[in-house]
Amino acid sequence: MNKVVYLTPDGAKLVHAMLGSCAADSCDVAMSRLSLVRVSTALQVFTDPESGSWQKPVFGSLQAYALAEGYYELGVKEVARYFAGRHHIEAMIRKATHTEPGISNISVLMGLDAGLVLDVLLPLNDGHYQNGGHDLDLGEFVVVSPESSGVPCYHRGLVVKVPLSPAEVADILEEQGQVAEFMAALSRLKSPVQLPPNYLEALRLTCTQ
Repeated sequence: MNKVVYLTPDGAKLVHAMLGSCAADSCDVAMSRLSLVRVSTALQVFTDPESGSWQKPVFGSLQAYALAEGYYELGVKEVARYFAGRHHIEAMIRKATHTEPGISNISVLMGLDAGLVLDVLLPLNDGHYQNGGHDLDLGEFVVVSPESSGVPCYHRGLVVKVPLSPAEVADILEEQGQVAEFMAALSRLKSPVQLPPNYLEALRLTCTQ
């Protein structure tokens, strides 16, 4: 029997913010449905009723992550650990090495190292990502819901606050630091990060209106 994985309202809110960083029309259907989540909702809701395919690949990835980790409800912390952790990082590596279809638009604009690192949810300390002796100034970014509390976390030019404890942040940094390809790409990135102005403007228009 297939296990049902549910997405909570706060988990849906974080997925909504993560998808907002794509700044593309392809996000619209999924974004609209995510914005309507008011109770824990089965991930299968985010499939096309005719084809059965996921509206966005991320929903299939979240399902695989949840089942691998033994989660049957994805709240904000579980969603954060997906986007920040090895499951997502390894998917980005497969895309960068063309063993999986698709490539991040950040990779196209700024190179594969930027695509790998900046496509991962990064806990920030005063606008900097610090791990393994590296200190990356994230430069200019777009803040979503600045009134919310939590740890500022960066993803593809967006910063959203996530309710993570210091121990949870430490666990995320440790998990990221254990992926050699991620740390190598981090070491090669120039600081401060300079996203293309038109990309930042598209984020502002998509995520702050």
